Amino acid sequence: MVYARTQTGSDATAVFRREREIALNRDVQDARTLRTFFLSDTWLGDEAFCTVTKDADDPAHGVLGRFGDKAVYVDVPTRGNLTDGENCGRARRLANELR
Repeated sequence: MVYARTQTGSDATAVFRREREIALNRDVQDARTLRTFFLSDTWLGDEAFCTVTKDADDPAHGVLGRFGDKAVYVDVPTRGNLTDGENCGRARRLANELR
């Protein structure tokens, strides 16, 4: 299942920066709840980063990108036969479609 969310408004930059900070500061050893962690910065729109959700039953890769006043988040199921970069690329392509 794919998850996608967009938010449009003058606060898109603040939303992006807040979500990036949250992802950066999560403890990757904390597996008690479904959590999305920062994976890497990436190119998409004005600014973007890739995420990874470390869940044994439902692993996912995602991307949060900002396009002016619009923030777009997409996550896709992780494909085990792909690298982190390739999985992130799948999410990035979908996020680009939602811009």
